[in-house]
Amino acid sequence: MGLPLTAENYQVTQLDNDRWSVTDIAGTQVYLGIGPVEIAGA
Repeated sequence: MGLPLTAENYQVTQLDNDRWSVTDIAGTQVYLGIGPVEIAGA
């Protein structure tokens, strides 16, 4: 991840109850998670 991990630079998208995706501001998927997620500072 080249950009600082902030809400301005990355977007977390809930895909399902236990699946979620992180994309950067360019629209590139940088992480795909499986399992419950807790976002610090959200």
